[in-house]
Amino acid sequence: MAVITHLPRACGRASFPSAGLALAGLLALSGCGLAVVAQEDAAAAVAAEQAARVPARMPATLAATDFGRRVAAAVRDHPALAGQGARINAARADLAAVRAGARPQLSLGADVTAAFVGGATGAARLVPVLEGSQLLFDAGATRARLRAGRESILGEAIARESLAADLALRAVEAAHDLRHQTRLLRLAQGNVAVHEQLLDQIRTRVEAGAGGEGDRFSAESRLADARARLAAIRNDLDRATAVHAEVFGVGSGPSGPVPPAPGLALADTAAAIADSPRLRGIETRIAAAVATRDAVRASVWPALALELGVSDPGGGIEGRAAVRPRGVIAGGGQRQAALARADAQIAELEAQRDSAGREVARALAFLRFDQLSGQQRLAAARAALAAQSAARDAVRDQFDAGRSDSADLLEAQRELFQAEVTLAEAERLLLLSGYAGLTLTGDILDIFGLREALAAQVP
Repeated sequence: MAVITHLPRACGRASFPSAGLALAGLLALSGCGLAVVAQEDAAAAVAAEQAARVPARMPATLAATDFGRRVAAAVRDHPALAGQGARINAARADLAAVRAGARPQLSLGADVTAAFVGGATGAARLVPVLEGSQLLFDAGATRARLRAGRESILGEAIARESLAADLALRAVEAAHDLRHQTRLLRLAQGNVAVHEQLLDQIRTRVEAGAGGEGDRFSAESRLADARARLAAIRNDLDRATAVHAEVFGVGSGPSGPVPPAPGLALADTAAAIADSPRLRGIETRIAAAVATRDAVRASVWPALALELGVSDPGGGIEGRAAVRPRGVIAGGGQRQAALARADAQIAELEAQRDSAGREVARALAFLRFDQLSGQQRLAAARAALAAQSAARDAVRDQFDAGRSDSADLLEAQRELFQAEVTLAEAERLLLLSGYAGLTLTGDILDIFGLREALAAQVP
């Protein structure tokens, strides 16, 4: 439906700007419904982002320590986190584009016209044209797209939280592994030194006739094994140093030992699972997929748009107005295919949510077991080391007195070194399992004071 009106030339050129302002005003009034929707959505998006933040369950116990500050700085400065922040801003830009589509659209241009009279071409003239359009009704498709955009922003923000938690755990591991491998290096160097001393002692005894060549060969073999173990540990230390430099920078990073992780508060396991970044991220993806499906369903109804135009062809200002309903009545099954795809995507995400919930619950249960067994394993490793140290000293005294052969002493030294390594590994596993649990629930962000810092980084 279209209407064309002509205004007298007496008010023509002088009134063209006024006509343009009137056109813009009409568009604004005609589209006030969807424009208000867009304005309300801007406030709703901010409120949704604030409401989606999980309140801190644990105090920032490590935020004020040197270790905590360096870990937090390593997380905040990581390029991957900046990239995820850019994805949040991209999702916000997509939402802004949807909002803009709900507002009046104005365009200013010109038509070049020329008259043909008796085979001759008249002088060309430039006709200014001002056109505008406003979507009046789309059966809720715009609202659905706005909702999908908000959920996409929340999903990217939650993905950023999850990434930050993983980066914090990696920083803790990098700091501890460097100290752990340094400790193993000292143990291996001490083990090699003891074997070299034993080899010299056994050679002296063999030369004095107190032992056979087999004793010397056994000592040389054990020394070679100790040196090979030392070389492997040096390689592991080089790798740990490279990872530490990647995370904290060369010559930087925490100087002291890694403190034990605060106890994981799991009074409500179901709430901890629901609040985990992984589950929250899937929930936002489901909400976005549902909103996208609603937008597809809304396309069943015709959309209604108002189009206005003003031009000055020379005989007076010409105004045009049209209300254009548009709807697809035969799309070859595209809408049905889009709905089927949306339904399948929602079903897939719901299955992922259920599977992820089970995996998180199982991981939390494993962490509880690891903490309990880790304490027991640590106590056993300490007792074994004390016993093995006493046993090695006793065998060495007997060897020095000639009441024990070199094989017993070499074996006692090997078992002592293995007990020292086992204790170091038990301490490492117990310490890191605590931080792994905090990462799984997202609470690692709280103990380092990162949650609020991350929220402040993205405008």
